[in-house]
Amino acid sequence: MLIDKLLLAELEDVLVLLLEIFVGLASFVGCLVAVDKLYLFYATVFYKAMAMWRPEWEPTLRYPKRWKRGVKPPRVCVQLPMFNETHVARRVIDYACRMEYPRDRLYVQCLDDSTDPETREVVDEGVRHWQAQGIKIEAIRRTNRKGYKAGAMHEVHDAIPAEFIAIFDADFLPEPDFLLRAIPPFQDKNVGFVQGRWTYLNADESLFCRYQEICLNAHIKCEQVSAAECRKVPQSAAKCR
Repeated sequence: MLIDKLLLAELEDVLVLLLEIFVGLASFVGCLVAVDKLYLFYATVFYKAMAMWRPEWEPTLRYPKRWKRGVKPPRVCVQLPMFNETHVARRVIDYACRMEYPRDRLYVQCLDDSTDPETREVVDEGVRHWQAQGIKIEAIRRTNRKGYKAGAMHEVHDAIPAEFIAIFDADFLPEPDFLLRAIPPFQDKNVGFVQGRWTYLNADESLFCRYQEICLNAHIKCEQVSAAECRKVPQSAAKCR
């Protein structure tokens, strides 16, 4: 009986020690994250404050906003990777095809890996509708799902008849002038990619949705902006390469 109590006491000591180690590690990591967030926040504030004094510090003014006179807009391929996303598939197709861009320079690919017949029919119906409107659009399907959505984009990459690629996930709603704003900056030889900002349809639906918007905006409006202003590759972009 005494031996059992001693073993139990030793086990408790070990568990307490492990818990203290884990708490210490969590606190250390939390401090690192806090320092990182504060750095990004103050970097953003610094550049915005400097832009009020010297406009050339504003990052959005560094790059061309319109095409040079006489320059023909490049060809753009819009890719819409999707998988069994029945309720948003037709919506993203409609939004992509409504974007303002020369029709002879726009090509839309629906990279549909869906296994659900209903989703496939929704996609095919959307493709037929916009083909009748004069949009160059097609649905591309595979016999496997190797690499998932990234794999679907990789398989068609070499055959894309365009200089630029715009990628929208199935739940995205690109604004009509997105390409007109996103493509001209590439006239600057230092620009390798352009990442659009996210906004949210249901941010005011509930307090919880509002909280999620605040958390995501810390990434989109603070981290991404500060990284761009410091001329660094944004974190999410680095993960997607």
